[in-house]
This record gives sequence, C-alpha cells and structure tokens, in this order.
Amino acid sequence: MKIVIGFIENSRGEILVTRRALNTPMGGYWELPGGKIEAFESPQAALVREIKEELNLDVLSCQDIAVLEDEYTFYLFQVTTWCGELDLLVGQLAYRWLRFEEISEYSFPKRNVKFFELWQKFRFLQSQSRC
Repeated sequence: MKIVIGFIENSRGEILVTRRALNTPMGGYWELPGGKIEAFESPQAALVREIKEELNLDVLSCQDIAVLEDEYTFYLFQVTTWCGELDLLVGQLAYRWLRFEEISEYSFPKRNVKFFELWQKFRFLQSQSRC
C-alpha cells in the first residue's frame, strides 16, 4: 500500500495534526493529514485530493521530503502553499497546530516518530540552503 503524508505548517511554524475518530483503526490517536494513493494516481495528486477531502484545504504547491519504505510506502511532503478554510470533513475528533516541541505530548502512531524526524531534517536542510 502507498500512502501520502502532508506536513502543513502555518506562519508561526506550527504543524497541523488531526485526531482520528474513535471507531477507526488507531482511534483517538493524533496523525498527520494524508491517506492512501489510489490506482494510477501520483503521490502529489493523492496529497491534493486527501487534504481536500479531509480538511477542505486546497494544496497549491508542495515539496518532496522523503519516501519511507517499511510495511507500506510513505511519501512525505511539505505543503508549501495552501488556501481555504480548515474544516474537519471525515469524522476527525479535533485538530491542533503544534510546535515541534509539543509533539511528544500527544499520542501518535509509532511510525510517526520517523516522519517527524525526516521532517525536522528536511527543515534543517532548507534553512541551511537559504542565504
């Protein structure tokens, strides 16, 4: 299975996370937005579709962060430009904007630890490439 994950960051450097509905696998856990890539769909197209379906946000541009191979294949993206009014559309319980330092205070599925590590590395490399 192939899955996209989107890091949506606001102007304060906080990352958007949502809380899964209780009646779903990993119910009650916090997660990053994203979902399954459908047949014949590119990872970028899946990211745009999933963010719109879940959060009513339009992804205008994104950057590749990494591809992580484990039980599934995960495509991680930094959403660089987005618009719209955030609305939870598929049964999530809540959303939060978190600073990186706050992430450990919330319950995430275990593999998300690696996602956050890759995101931090990406952000560090991005900051080093700026003049």
